[in-house]
Amino acid sequence: MEMYSLNRRRAFAVVVAAVSALNCMGQSPDPGRFVVWAGHDVAAAVRGMATRNALFAAAGMGCVVIVLHPRDAYFTRRINEFTAGAPKLSRKVVDEVGNVKLVRPLALAFFLGTLVSGDRYLQDAAFTSVEAVVIANLITGALKGVAGRARPWQGKGASSFNIFSGDTSFPSGHATTVFALTTPWLIYYRSVPSVLLFTLGVGTSIVRMSHNVHWLSDVIVGSAIGMGTGYLLSRRHRSGISMAPLLTMGEGAGMRITWTWGRH
Repeated sequence: MEMYSLNRRRAFAVVVAAVSALNCMGQSPDPGRFVVWAGHDVAAAVRGMATRNALFAAAGMGCVVIVLHPRDAYFTRRINEFTAGAPKLSRKVVDEVGNVKLVRPLALAFFLGTLVSGDRYLQDAAFTSVEAVVIANLITGALKGVAGRARPWQGKGASSFNIFSGDTSFPSGHATTVFALTTPWLIYYRSVPSVLLFTLGVGTSIVRMSHNVHWLSDVIVGSAIGMGTGYLLSRRHRSGISMAPLLTMGEGAGMRITWTWGRH
């Protein structure tokens, strides 16, 4: 009887340890969960590079360039005409929204500030936004280095793709950054402010074209990378399993398992 009681206590200790580990992954208010999330997300991203979906995404980006690049120069001229009368200050402000050197530290500082708020949902949204910016820019940076596309101001034309040449027009880093930053907020908080924040990405993309630093296909692909990364991370972080110990009146123990999705 004594041995049985000891084994039962050990089993219950294992259950509690498992619950604690799983809660750190998705349901605990402990900020340590973000370290676990980041590790799992990076591992999932690496594994995802060899999947069918990744190949479809790469093919889709290639199709965008093939279809649009003959008209890229035309759209660049039209955008320049459209924005010619816009105040320089407003264009500068909208342009900076996609500047990763400014956005990343600000987004990180905001996330750190949420850790003292006690609002788990706000913390999750802020962390997802920061992580989306980091991962999306890693993807875009890799593509820039490989594609070697010349920028409009260089005068080489929209068809100038020279692999590993050092030219970095494709895809747009600013478009990637702004949509990676804002997409999680739109998913977590479906509200007018979130929509307005999200639409800043359109303005940033237009301004980048008006400054002759990107073609239309650059900003479309960059936007897709940012939105896709933000969406996938939000979907991962907003879903999870919550587990808790469940004691019975007899000699046994069990677990209560709850599946959650977003804020109810």
